[in-house]
Amino acid sequence: MEPDRVRRGRWLVAGGLVGLMLSPAAAPYRQALAARLLRLRRAGPDPVAAFREAPCYAYDEAVAAGSPVGDEALPWDPGAPRS
Repeated sequence: MEPDRVRRGRWLVAGGLVGLMLSPAAAPYRQALAARLLRLRRAGPDPVAAFREAPCYAYDEAVAAGSPVGDEALPWDPGAPRS
């Protein structure tokens, strides 16, 4: 009969702790803990790495540097004759 009483007491303590953690008074502590866990987690892969490796990004870098890549890199002249 004693093990049932001990088990019931443990469930009661665990339920009380969960209730305390979910209470509004503990909200600042939960937020601080979440912020600390987010700072400690490992950084994931760079989300723009795939874009930087794409051929279209290399074209944009070449245009920004001033080297003409093709007809698209030429400045537009509204008075020029159309071909």
